[in-house]
Amino acid sequence: MIPVEELPAVLSGIWAGYSFRSKLSHTPGGTLHVLQMKDLEEHYTAIGSSLTCICFDTMPEKFLLQAGDVLFLAKGANNYATAYTPVLPRVVPASAFFILRPNIQKIDPGYLAWYINQAPVQHYLKTHAAGKHTPNINKNVIERITLPVPPLARQQAIATIDRLRREEMRLLRTIQERRAELIARQLLTVVPTPALYEPYA
Repeated sequence: MIPVEELPAVLSGIWAGYSFRSKLSHTPGGTLHVLQMKDLEEHYTAIGSSLTCICFDTMPEKFLLQAGDVLFLAKGANNYATAYTPVLPRVVPASAFFILRPNIQKIDPGYLAWYINQAPVQHYLKTHAAGKHTPNINKNVIERITLPVPPLARQQAIATIDRLRREEMRLLRTIQERRAELIARQLLTVVPTPALYEPYA
């Protein structure tokens, strides 16, 4: 029988991202990259690479993301999780996120993110969100998430299949976009282009 655990039992820690006191301005060559809600891609389940860079030398170490951390978006209506793979040095998430640091002896980060994103957990989160205008998931709600914990090999297999599925979806979207562009350009060749649009042609 596969055991079922509450989330804290498979984590080494959970805490909110860093709360910055002022508006962030991009500083080329800065010492810190800040992950904000706007940096999420693929329906809030992937992290972009164009993060805001700032000068900030006193960031507490626990806020700096490590490979295998799971980021959970607590603010807004899209409360999804993603396993963090480093793409830039010294990345810290803003306070819209919670950092879930898995105990890798018990839980695979990719499996944990995948399970949080599934319909049963998403329904639980939506029914326990606080706030009328901007929904928010508090720490107590997150800590009450329960999940099946199969052997690590099975967790890793599930995470791999999910990763391949998402890669396939990315490729399909790219193909569809390029196909649509190609068809549009071909169709434009069978009608005259008014002088107003000549630079485009």
